[in-house]
Amino acid sequence: MAGRIFIEASDVTSGGLPSPVKHLYLVYEAESGIEYTIRAGPDGAFKIFGSFEILDNVRLSNSPDARELTDRPDRNSTDLSFAGMTDDQAWALMLKYARSFEATEPDYNAFTSNSNTFIGALLAGTGEDPYDLLPSGVPATQAIGFGNFGDILDELAPPSDWRTLGTAAAETFFGEAHGEEISASGGADVVYGRGGSDLILGEGGADLLHGQNGSDVLRGGAGRDSIWGGADSDKLVGGQNADMLFGGRGSDVLIGGRGADELTGGRGADTFVLSQSPGVDTITDFEGASDKFVLADGLQEEDIALSDTGDFVLIELSATGDVLAKVHHDASAEIEFWDIG
Repeated sequence: MAGRIFIEASDVTSGGLPSPVKHLYLVYEAESGIEYTIRAGPDGAFKIFGSFEILDNVRLSNSPDARELTDRPDRNSTDLSFAGMTDDQAWALMLKYARSFEATEPDYNAFTSNSNTFIGALLAGTGEDPYDLLPSGVPATQAIGFGNFGDILDELAPPSDWRTLGTAAAETFFGEAHGEEISASGGADVVYGRGGSDLILGEGGADLLHGQNGSDVLRGGAGRDSIWGGADSDKLVGGQNADMLFGGRGSDVLIGGRGADELTGGRGADTFVLSQSPGVDTITDFEGASDKFVLADGLQEEDIALSDTGDFVLIELSATGDVLAKVHHDASAEIEFWDIG
């Protein structure tokens, strides 16, 4: 399950009295049920002119637009969808745009360039027509400044996509509550996926990748990588060198790739993918009652032989005796193989 994006509208007061004018903001409901917001306003109460104050990806409950779940209908809460991208991807793109806009230190004008203008520009940045994404029952005439979103687009082009891209240097990346694609690129990088179902790519360098919460896909790439799935059911792929893979909690899939890899499934019913890639993998915690091996690269069960050395069970090619993996295990009869299908 991925997150969902809503647009909502709250009343703008004038002299302490309600007015027909609406203030727009965006809400992301994470898989956990926690709500986050992107919203803007002036940098001081009741200011008509000044600077923007932008809140991006803060908890809705900690923002000026805080409300109870039961208040959604009163805020004209409307579930949004985006052609060609998931809600997680759309949220990541709008976050990038919001942060780029904030970095320009834009001027705030309550009539011509305000929070509604900002929200309109973010929606336009996804490729959608912002007028089609207004809250249900809220006409553009009530969202003063909304129609000027093109002014922001003219000054600052939206990001080309939602991905987070690293450089050749060693960097540390911290993900957020939504599902993201983080490509660390070169250097010995550290990535924390945090929440959401992420795609994390180490690529070059000896990387340390943490999926943390969510059902993540983590790929090491080149370099000797350490990959930790964390909570939920993850897919871990080592890459081209001797890597260390730790599934963590959940039913994980572990693929060592090339090199002599060390694979630890952790808690849950884990799947270890066995292929003819160069290097002898070591599986540290195979549990016959719950874990399984899946054969890839055209391998069939009749191609496999097992031998018990006392310390390990060796998984070998029956025709050549080449060792594919060694398993910390005390009962080879419990090891079964499944076709990758």
